[in-house]
Amino acid sequence: MAATGLSGKQQRLALIGITAAAATLRVAIVGVGPLLDPIRDDLGMSRSVAGLLTTIPYVCMSLFAFAGMRVVAKLGYGRVMQGCLGVLALATLVRAFMPSATLLLLMTVPIGVAIALAGVALPAVVKNRFSERSGKVTGTWVAAMGLGATIAALTAVPLADALGGWRAALAVTAIPPAVAIPLWAWTRARGIPRPHAASLVRPPWRTLLPLAIVFGLQAICYTGAIAWSAALLSQEGFSDVVSGIAPAVISLTGLPFALFIPGLSDGRDRRRWIAVSAAVMASGTFALAFAPATAPWLWMVILSIGDGPLFPLSLTLPLDVARDTHEAAVLSMWTLGIGFALSSIGPVMVGALRDLTGGFELAFAVLASCVVLCGLLGQLVGPGFGRGHAVELPEHA
Repeated sequence: MAATGLSGKQQRLALIGITAAAATLRVAIVGVGPLLDPIRDDLGMSRSVAGLLTTIPYVCMSLFAFAGMRVVAKLGYGRVMQGCLGVLALATLVRAFMPSATLLLLMTVPIGVAIALAGVALPAVVKNRFSERSGKVTGTWVAAMGLGATIAALTAVPLADALGGWRAALAVTAIPPAVAIPLWAWTRARGIPRPHAASLVRPPWRTLLPLAIVFGLQAICYTGAIAWSAALLSQEGFSDVVSGIAPAVISLTGLPFALFIPGLSDGRDRRRWIAVSAAVMASGTFALAFAPATAPWLWMVILSIGDGPLFPLSLTLPLDVARDTHEAAVLSMWTLGIGFALSSIGPVMVGALRDLTGGFELAFAVLASCVVLCGLLGQLVGPGFGRGHAVELPEHA
C-alpha cells in the first residue's frame, strides 16, 4: 500500500531518507570501542572510565527517550530527526578533538541524547509514511543501523592506522550523519502534524509493560553477548585477534534476516514470528553456554539469525498497537526508554556471573533464558492487543 500522502517515487525517496538516518545511529557508539586502548593510553584513562564512552550513550538513550515526545510536540518529527542528525555530526566531530578525558566523556552525552530522541521520532515517521508495511520498513532501518555499526567497528582501527591516530578515525564517524541530513529531507516528515499535548499521556501499564519487556529481554541477551563473546572465545583458547571478530560476526550475520523476515509478517499475526526468532536466538545462546568450544562460530551465527528479525519485530509491536502516528511515538518512547534501561543489565550481569562462577556457562544460560521469556511474553501481544486500553486522548485533542 502507498505510504501516507506520498507518490511511488516519494515513497522510495522517503525510504532512502529513513535508511540513511538509521545507518548513523550506532556509528558514534560502536566506532569508539576498538579504539579504547589508544584513547586510554593517550588520555591516561583507566579501563573503567574508558568504558563510560560506550555506557554513557546507552544510559542517555534510556533517560532521554522519555523526553522525546515533548521535544517532538515543540519541533515536529522532521525537525527533531534533522536536528538529531546535526547534533550527531557536530558532537562526534568535536569529541574527536577533546584534550582531556573529562571533556571527551562530556561530549559523549549529546551523542546519546540525539540518538534517544531520534529513536522516538523515527518509528512514528515509519508509522505515518508506511503504516501497512511497518514491519518491512522497520526491518530495513534496523538492518541499516546494524550495517553502519558493523562498518564502524571493522574500519575504526584501519582508519586510525591510515590517518595517524584515533582522533582522525573518530572524526571520520561524523561524516555519515552529515551526509544523512539532506537525505532525511526526502521523507517530508515536516508535513506530519505535531502531537497534541494530550498525546503525551503515559499509556496504561498493561499495554506498556509487555511491549517494553519483550524489547528489553531481547536486548539484554544481545548486549550481554556482544560485550562478552570475545572474552568467551579467549577463555576457550582462541587468540585475541580471532576472538575480537566475535562481536562483528554477531552484528553482521543477522542483518539479512532483519531486512527480510519482519516484512513477511506484515498483515499477519506476528506472534509466531517472534516465537520462532526467539527460539532460534535462545538455542544459539544456550549452545554458547554449554558447548562453546564445539562450534562457536556456528552458535554465534544461530544467535544472530534469531536476533536479526527479533529486534525489529519487537520494535514493530508498538506500531501495531498504536492507532495513529502520535500514539506510535508515545508507545515507542516508553518501550525504548524502559527497554534500553533493561539492556544495560546484560553486560553487567554477565560480568558479575563470570566473576562469581569462574566461567560463562551460567551467564550465557541466563541470557538464553531471557530470550525464552521474550518469546513467551511476545505471545500476549496478538491482534487486538491494547485496543481496549491504549492511550486515551481527551475529545478536544
